Amino acid sequence: MKDKEVYSKMAAMCSKQEYCIDDIQKKLDKYELSNTSKQDIISALQKENFLNEERYATAFVRDKFLFNKWGKVKISYHLKIKHITGEIINTALDSINETDYFQIARTLASQKMKQMKLSKLDYTHKQKVMRFLFQRGFESNIINTIVDEL
Repeated sequence: MKDKEVYSKMAAMCSKQEYCIDDIQKKLDKYELSNTSKQDIISALQKENFLNEERYATAFVRDKFLFNKWGKVKISYHLKIKHITGEIINTALDSINETDYFQIARTLASQKMKQMKLSKLDYTHKQKVMRFLFQRGFESNIINTIVDEL
């Protein structure tokens, strides 16, 4: 496949959904292109604003927080896997409303308590709720505050 055809295909993909550079590089690896051709395609996609790491990170943070109910630690980890810089990650994470963040963590903790059919937490059940919130990617200080409230 020619470079222009691959570029058109990548541009069409990027116009439908947000992708990061790492995602596009993996897609380009499927085609038999030279490394310079791959870099040229990525540069052209960035120049035409089809690829934008900040926009991708912001959309990723918003979606994973609102729909998957992930905490900042887990979101940050998954963005680092995609080779997004720390500065972009921090900027995107700052877009999360702190009140909503605490509220989602509280809701998840109370749902876990209902699932365990508890009205009060003893030490063992407290640990289970804390582990659950850690797996969701919430920070330890927030988890401690919420578990103490319960």
